[in-house]
Amino acid sequence: MTANNVVFSPFAPTQEELSSLVREDLEHVQQAIQSNLELHLPFLGKVLQYIIESYRLPLRSIALSLSARMFGYSGESLRHVASVLEYLYTASMLHQNIVITEEFRRHQKEMGNIWGNEASVLLGDYLLSVSFQTMTHLGDFDLMELVAATTQGIARGQVLEISPLPPQRAEAHYLEMMQNKRASLFAAAAKSGGILGKADATTQAALYDYGRNLGLAFQLKEDCISLQDADWLYKRLQERRLIFPVCHLIQKTQGTPLQGRVEQLVSLSGLSAQSVQDVQGYLLEHETYVYTRQRIQGFLESARQAIKPLTHLDTQPLLQITEYALLELN
Repeated sequence: MTANNVVFSPFAPTQEELSSLVREDLEHVQQAIQSNLELHLPFLGKVLQYIIESYRLPLRSIALSLSARMFGYSGESLRHVASVLEYLYTASMLHQNIVITEEFRRHQKEMGNIWGNEASVLLGDYLLSVSFQTMTHLGDFDLMELVAATTQGIARGQVLEISPLPPQRAEAHYLEMMQNKRASLFAAAAKSGGILGKADATTQAALYDYGRNLGLAFQLKEDCISLQDADWLYKRLQERRLIFPVCHLIQKTQGTPLQGRVEQLVSLSGLSAQSVQDVQGYLLEHETYVYTRQRIQGFLESARQAIKPLTHLDTQPLLQITEYALLELN
């Protein structure tokens, strides 16, 4: 397939191929991210640096841009909506660190550890205010309503994150949390493209469903990859922040001799290296990686099915993102 002079590989697109599809849009989004912030304020330069560093593969912006381009839209509003979604994501990271902090997240320093809880609260709130001010300037009620609902969903997900985990439905609890947090941003990105392109309500709903399933797939993919990093798993468990494979293990061992041991291990705040090795052993024994990969494939198939009825549109670029999601999971 060829799009914007990019020829995809016969299997799955590379990171470069995906980014090249909408390179100019992504450059404009970076400019918008910077232009909407008052960089003379303390800390904001560091916040901007964090956002840009996290923007190496901006999948949300790619989904938004490809969605909008299906309808022939590539106007200025696209870059501002994309920048708002990055502000919301960063604000959620800042607010998350008020409750739980860890030294590194995906090999980057946590913002709460850099600036402290008080600054994190204020910076997160500032980004939220900039987001709503930006959306007000765009003057599109449908977009404003979508961003407001997404912000509310993120807050709901954060409440679920600090709530007690119900062992009997640990998987559902985790997925509901992530559906409200990360997946809602993907869903908003895909639907925003439809709103900007003046798509009908049915098409917008299909794009939202596509983005939601895509976001869940990428979250579980991150969990799978990070599961192979013993240091990362140790820090995650020490902070009592679970990942999907661990939730599956908790739920699967209910009513078995391992139930008490597993629940004890994942709830301890002072885990030893041996305890983490025990958790890794249980995860391997119960084939949690294989199961999680199957769930990822299920979410990606749901994403594909969501936009399958859109036969009047060229959805192939969006389908390529679902193929990319399977990379690194062999």
